[in-house]
Amino acid sequence: STLRAGSLNVHHWSKVDGVGGNAGEVVQLLRLASLDVVALQETENNGMPRRVGARAGLPHVCTNADYYGVCVLSRRPILRSASVALPPDRVAVVVEVPAG
Repeated sequence: STLRAGSLNVHHWSKVDGVGGNAGEVVQLLRLASLDVVALQETENNGMPRRVGARAGLPHVCTNADYYGVCVLSRRPILRSASVALPPDRVAVVVEVPAG
């Protein structure tokens, strides 16, 4: 079985023009892409990742920080996760999900 994975920069949940939020657009994009796992960049850990994930069919969530950074949404349960510090001030999130 295959695993579909992707990445999306959500720009702090703001529209490109800075007017209003983009959570609805992100949900639509995720549904269209039919991904099993997606990394969201520039996201706040303010409950929005969980709400977007639930609406997009990606209910399993892993975040890398208390508030701002990267999160991973998954259709499959997240078995393990780790944050990996990258120089000079970046962080990567690594997750393990079950195969098919």
